[in-house]
Formats: sequence, C-alpha cells, structure tokens
Amino acid sequence: MSSSPFIRDTGRIAKERSVQLNSVHTTKANWLATHDAALFKRDVNRGVQRPITLLVGAFLFIVILSTFAARLFSLQVSAGTEYSQLANGNRIREKIIYAERGNILDRNGEVLARNVAGYQVTIEPHKLPEDSDSRTALYTRLASYLEISVDEIRKRAESEGLDYVLPIALGKSLDQTTALRLEVDLTSISGVNLELIPMRYYEKDLAMAHVIGYTSLANHDDLRTRDDLALVDYVGRGGVEEQYDSVLRGENGYERYEVDALGKPLRILASKQPQAGKNIYLTIDKGLQKQLYDQLTKTINELGKQRASGVIVGPQSGDVLAMVSLPTYDNNLFSGGISSAEFKTLVNDTNQPLYNKVLSGTYPTGSTIKPLVASAGLQEGNIDINTTVTDRGSIYIPSIYDPSQGFTFYSWNRDGLGTVNVQSAIAKSSNIFFYSVGGGFEHVTGLGIEKLAEYYSYFGLGESTGIDLPNESVGLVPTPTWKQETFGQTWVLGDTYNTSIGQGDLRATPLQMALATNAAATGQLMQPRVFLHAEGEQPADPIVKRDIPVSQANRDIVRGGMKDAIYNGANCSCIFAGVPVTFAGKTGTAQNKAFRTDTTPNHGWFTSFAPYDNPELGTVILIEESQTSGKVVPPAVETYKYYFNR
Repeated sequence: MSSSPFIRDTGRIAKERSVQLNSVHTTKANWLATHDAALFKRDVNRGVQRPITLLVGAFLFIVILSTFAARLFSLQVSAGTEYSQLANGNRIREKIIYAERGNILDRNGEVLARNVAGYQVTIEPHKLPEDSDSRTALYTRLASYLEISVDEIRKRAESEGLDYVLPIALGKSLDQTTALRLEVDLTSISGVNLELIPMRYYEKDLAMAHVIGYTSLANHDDLRTRDDLALVDYVGRGGVEEQYDSVLRGENGYERYEVDALGKPLRILASKQPQAGKNIYLTIDKGLQKQLYDQLTKTINELGKQRASGVIVGPQSGDVLAMVSLPTYDNNLFSGGISSAEFKTLVNDTNQPLYNKVLSGTYPTGSTIKPLVASAGLQEGNIDINTTVTDRGSIYIPSIYDPSQGFTFYSWNRDGLGTVNVQSAIAKSSNIFFYSVGGGFEHVTGLGIEKLAEYYSYFGLGESTGIDLPNESVGLVPTPTWKQETFGQTWVLGDTYNTSIGQGDLRATPLQMALATNAAATGQLMQPRVFLHAEGEQPADPIVKRDIPVSQANRDIVRGGMKDAIYNGANCSCIFAGVPVTFAGKTGTAQNKAFRTDTTPNHGWFTSFAPYDNPELGTVILIEESQTSGKVVPPAVETYKYYFNR
C-alpha cells in the first residue's frame, strides 16, 4: 500500500527543519545554545506527534471505507437475486386463461349443458386497503354490481387473510351490461379485477337439475381435499357435474406478462393455452325426458299436489333414459352464483326441490312389491299357477299371547275379491292372497320373513343400485334382527304380512323399484347408469349385477299377471288406447301414516314395462299423497304413446 501524501509531506518538512537547525547551530553556537536547544526539542516533538495523528485518522477512514464496500458487495451480490425477484414480483403479473368445461349431451347428441361467456369479479387480498373502513366502502361498491351482501363479499375476500397473494373469485357472475359498467369503475379500484370466463348454461324445461347437477366456485373444503384447484375455479356439485368433474373440467392455461409502474401490460413473458374438458354423452333421451316431465307436471297440477318422481330405465341395458324429481330447481342459479337468500329459500322449502327423490327418497312400496312376492312364492314352491285363495276382504289372526284377542288384516276391497290365483291376485291386487304367500294362511304355507328378505335382496332392495350419481339411498328390508336392534321388539306375523304387501317398514326408492320390475320381466338385475361415453370413446358394455334365480316359466306367470293388471284389472283399459304396443304393469297404494289416526293421504305408485314381449322401457311413477294409484298411471301411458309413436 503506498504512503499517504500527508505523511510524505510531514517527513519532508521534518527533514528540512533539521538541516536548518544544524546550520544555525554552527554559526551561532554560543549565543543561541541554550535557547535553541529548547526550541529544537519542542519542534522535534511536534514533528513526531503530527504523523501519528494523521496515521490514526487514515486508519479509521480505511476501516469505514472497507465496511461500506463490504456492505455494498453484500447488497449487490449476496442479496442480488432476492431483491431482483422482489422487483420482478412488482412488475410481473399472471392471468388465468380458463379452460372450457366439456358440454353435456344426451344419447343422441342433443345439448343439455353448454358454456356461454360470463364475467367474474376477482379480488387480490394483498392489494386491498389496509384500514377496515376503506375495505368496507370498496365491498359496498362491489355489492351493488354483484347483488350479494357486503358481509358475503367480506367473508370470501378475507377468508385467506389480507396478505394472500392469489386471486379469489366473487359470485355472482355478471352479464355483459353490468360487466361493462363495472369495468369503467375498476379504473379507480385497487385489487379488483374483471375476468372473462366460460359460464355454465343448462337447458330449461327439462327438469334435469337432479341428473346434471351444477357448477359453483371452489371453496376452502375443496382446496383441502384437492390440489388442482384455486379459489377462482368452478367445480361440479351434484349429479353428473360432480360425478364426472375430472372429465369435464379440463386444464386452465395462463398468460404471464410484464407491467409498468402503473400496472399497464408491457409484454408477454410466457403463456400456456388451456386444455378444454371432454364432451360427454349421457344415456338420457332428451325428448323422452321432456315428455315425462311435462306429463308428470300436468298430472300433479290436476291433482293439486307438489311432490312426484318418475324414472325410465332400459330393462336390458340399465340405461337411465329419463329421470324427473318434482319440484325441481333451476341449476343456472348456482352456475351464476346463488345468493344466500336464494339458497336459503330452496333449502327451507318443505317440498324439497334440491332432493332427488328418484334415488334418494325412500317410500313404502305398496302393491308394486307383489310381483316380487309372487316370483319368490312360485320359485320356492309355496304356490303354483293353480293355487287359489278366497279373498273375503280380511283375515283374522289370533294373538299368540292371548287367543281371545286377535288382529284383523284387510284387503283394499273390504267386500272381498273372491277366489284368485297368482295371476288374478296380481291383476286385482289381492292383499289376502299375498298375506298368505308371505306369512301363510289356511292351506298356503308362507315364505316367512327370512325367505322374503332373501328374494327382495335378489331384486336389489336394501342395497345400492350402483348408479353413477351421488347421494343414493339404499332403502330398507326389515328383518327380525333389525327390529330387535332398532326397537327392542320381537318380530310378529303381522310384520311379515305388512312386508308382503309393501307396507310396514319396507322402504325402496323409485329407481330400485324400476330395476326390480325390469328384473322380474327379464330375469336380470342391471346396474343403472347415466354416463354413456366421453367424446371419441365407445360406450361400455352394460353391467348385469346378478341373474335372478327365478325360472322363465315362473317369470312368464308373473308377467302375465302384470299384463292382466293393465287390460283386465281395476283401471279402465280405455286409458291405454293409443299405445301401439302391449305392455304390463302394477299399481300400488302405499300408506303414508306415522300413526294409525294419521290422516295423511297415501302415496300412489305405478311400475310397468313395454313392450311386453321384448321390453325397451321400464317406467316407475310415484306421486306423493295422491291418495290412490289409479291417478298415477297417465304420465307413464302418455310417455309410452310418445315414445312408440315417434
């Protein structure tokens, strides 16, 4: 290291001063000896002290300069990457390019659900005002556009904290006019964006909401169970939208771009195009669906009723061709973002519009169970085609505890139906005959509850159908063990009698009864399905859950009784005029009483299949509290007219 100029100059001055002093000492040695010696000593001391002071100052200066240089190096090199990333974070933005959800089509390619352009408001919480009053003012402005409460906006916007850097979408979606007004207002709002999104639109007047479901914004529960979602994504809820969400969703893309200090885009840095979801085809027949909906709606309006359900299933494929649950709801309310008030109205409706009664509702089956009991009795040999029972309108059973007391079990016709065999008992719906087959009476040995339960299980009661829709109920086949465990009571003969005619604690869904009736006709219990195939793929083969252990001969006897129920039964055959094919069916009236004096009207059932010789359609209609089953027949008949005449 070179010497400081200050040190060099000090040395030179000291040297010159020494030369001068020596000269003076030679010429004036005597006179100045004492005085000059003192002066010399003082000057020499000064010359030594000055270089030391300057050296200390220079050393301190160098230390300070070195410390500053080291800090500068640390900022430029060691933390350079970090600060560069922070700078980039302030000037780089990423925009989601939403993937289009796959369309949902019926089996013939008719559109049931598609996408339309929509607008979605998103919030970046970390850019929101820090003080609560300013945020409330912002939420109030947004609420006027979104038609949802300030509290709802606050709850969602601040759900992840105010330091959350990812965008959060707010419902409702906006129409174009409202979006254009908001876009102008957004120039003065920080942390709020308007996104163009593909929004779901569902075809109306089909009552397909329970089958298709709907889409809505992802919530925190979704994020906890799935790692492919963000709070700006839409996911399927209920029905096909939920069941096949992974097929329909696709994959979002993005556009990463640089912005200036005012947030205006400068250039695109990277991008990825979205991958659209797949279109899917359902087993539903759109025309048949609308016909069933229209006819069922017409009938309940005529009866002044609110709740009903209907389902049509292919007997040899398990394909669900139509499914209606009334009242229904508009699933477009959800895809656009339903408000809390609207949702509360649906939830609190006592007629349960959100509830799919076809596969979630369980009901006593009434006399629609009788073809299954007849199949079991014939196959087990308890009865044959020649077995007869005299229906006098009631039977009396003495109490096992007190023979002087007893119980009377009635037929629907208190005057009696006379002598019947298995086919006429099905056609005329004789309770007395089926009390005898199930529990035994006089010369007929009954099956007993264990064998009844076994055959009900063969036909799919008390178990899941395996349909590819969520929230299915399995119903109930009561047994002695179940009664003991549930109520602490012993099973009695009366329980078997009730179970034999579809009353008591026996419960089934309309879908289960449609499949069971089809199985009685074909000898096979099919697994139902609503998904046919994705675009570009072939349909899977139908699934046979099990072969029914009932011979063809015995099935023919039962089928014959069901045909007689249509053309020679209690209902006037005139209502079947116009149906170009022969078909078979069974009505049922199911008691809907919580206690004996309950005056709640009975439910009405009608289950059928057509054509008789080679079934293509299996139909179940249930109208709640219709009082009688005869009023339930027309929707099925009109649907058959439509289908077989088109």
